[in-house]
Amino acid sequence: MGDFRTSLESDIFSLGMLLLNIWTGRPPFSSESEAVSDLDAAERIRKNKRPPLPLVTVALPFPEHWPYFWALLVNMWKEKPDSRLSSHQVIERLDHIFEDVALPAVPSKPKLTISIDVGTSQTAVAVAYVSKGMLLDRQLARVPTALLYSEDDTVGSRSRKSVTIRDVFSPSFSLVAQKSTVFFKPSLGLYDPRVSIPLSRLYADYLRYLLNHTRLHLKQYFGYDPWTVARDDATVILAHPNNWRSAQQRILQQAAVDAGIVTSRDVTSKLHFVAEAEAAASFALLVYPNLRDKFEDTASIIVCDTGGSTSDISSYLVKSQKSQASHLIDMEELDAPFSLNAGGVYVDLNFSLYFTKLLMSHLTADPQAIQLELDAMNEFESYSKRRFNLSTDTIYVKFGSRGLSIPGIGVRKGTLEVPGPTATEFFQISVDKIAAALVKVKKTQNTSVIILTGGYAECPHFERIIRERLEVNHECQIILAN
Repeated sequence: MGDFRTSLESDIFSLGMLLLNIWTGRPPFSSESEAVSDLDAAERIRKNKRPPLPLVTVALPFPEHWPYFWALLVNMWKEKPDSRLSSHQVIERLDHIFEDVALPAVPSKPKLTISIDVGTSQTAVAVAYVSKGMLLDRQLARVPTALLYSEDDTVGSRSRKSVTIRDVFSPSFSLVAQKSTVFFKPSLGLYDPRVSIPLSRLYADYLRYLLNHTRLHLKQYFGYDPWTVARDDATVILAHPNNWRSAQQRILQQAAVDAGIVTSRDVTSKLHFVAEAEAAASFALLVYPNLRDKFEDTASIIVCDTGGSTSDISSYLVKSQKSQASHLIDMEELDAPFSLNAGGVYVDLNFSLYFTKLLMSHLTADPQAIQLELDAMNEFESYSKRRFNLSTDTIYVKFGSRGLSIPGIGVRKGTLEVPGPTATEFFQISVDKIAAALVKVKKTQNTSVIILTGGYAECPHFERIIRERLEVNHECQIILAN
């Protein structure tokens, strides 16, 4: 083809039609109903013009890569011919994309990888499975971070006592335990000794629960259980906070053995750990490839993964990447990552204290008070908190029935109205702590790009305050990658 720019004299027409084939997922003119649009696209290519962006691409097998194809089309038909990509450059970029979406090298045995990230309120489980004659298959799910125990301390769906894990991967995770009518709410970050189930047992039970339900899902999806086929060579990856060291990892190793995920003989070879900051950085750069454009002028970045009970902050130097379509990124830590005890759970705790004080002043003898508090907490965490933005906004928290009214504390038709200034105080301590840490790291590393990820970052009020503190006062660009 030669090193020609896109013009009618070169063979770029054929290449353009090839891209059209790739984009639409079918040979041009293969469908009578699409013949007119195909002819229009072909005529535009013949006239050295970029074809229009197709409206329907839902049937395409690799939708995450279509932005790369469209970028190729844009660069192939730039207004000035001298600024267009050469044919060799187009082929080279296509090569990278095809290499990325091609069938992976099939191992001699089926390969299964399970990745688990247990958060304060939600747990993510990702599965990648490949065997001979099939594409690499990926599955992803999020489930509540919770376990149910019966009175004899066995895991079961019918329970009188429930233990909700409030961040399994913290030195001692918080618990909310309910037994009969007694409701325990220990200080945040402290393991409640009144719960008779040992901490190590909770880890093992929860990992076993995740494995069993993962196997059930895979069996329904594939028609057989890949775990029984690939468990001898399976890889399990657990994410944990930045400040975890070997002592805490050993606890997880033993829990994985007790859960039947790995054996004591292969625990060190099949069970791998990844710091949450490293996982967040990789996630942001791989899932949002347009973020990499920011590194033309700024090679260093700060990643803040702010979740339920911890916020993990790290700084990296992005040294190189093979291509926009490649999943290979070379990053180097600029400083040791660290964790802060700050996150969305602390906002929930402040609301809980506020709500309990209001409720107990009016319903001290009401047996429904505990259930009302649970309803309000669930509503606040899952909905109200995630809608609050400005300090002038009012938070509305629904709980109980529509017939519930307590005028003395602002409850009407089962809805509590929380004034904006009061709601702002729920966030203040954790937001201030995270913002101060980011400012300190920003000054030390002299970077101008901060990537925010994690559940707490999805709260509009948190995002707005961080932007005000960092973007306005310190000329730093904030990128939300969730």
